[in-house]
Amino acid sequence: MEALLRRGAWRSLRTADGDRPVDLSTRRRHDHLEDLLAVADLEPGEVHRHDAWDRHLAALIAARTAHLDPVRLRPVPTELLARESDLRLWLAFPGMYGGFGITRNGDRLRVTSTSRIVGGWGQEHEITEASCELVADGLD
Repeated sequence: MEALLRRGAWRSLRTADGDRPVDLSTRRRHDHLEDLLAVADLEPGEVHRHDAWDRHLAALIAARTAHLDPVRLRPVPTELLARESDLRLWLAFPGMYGGFGITRNGDRLRVTSTSRIVGGWGQEHEITEASCELVADGLD
């Protein structure tokens, strides 16, 4: 999260209702913040790609954590990865003693999931618009 704050990618974070900081400030008539909070909209092709990535990532997280107690979790917005080319997101998952590392590699996401429970395990998946494929298993 510190990297998001330092780089300014936080401006594209959305509320549960889908609003960005600039949308909230505009609605509240805080026009003096518009330049500070402005973020370029994604192109239609990018929106489609991020929607697909978001769906695949949510399904992967659900599958990898199905054996754990249910947790209310807000989806990870892959749109953040469009804003910063070398950004690495980390999602710590409750009860997993590990989590998910997410990076962008061109038109693909690399997702490494690890857990330290009972000797530990790890996997790496590659997400494209069309699929989510396991590329490595048994990571330590």
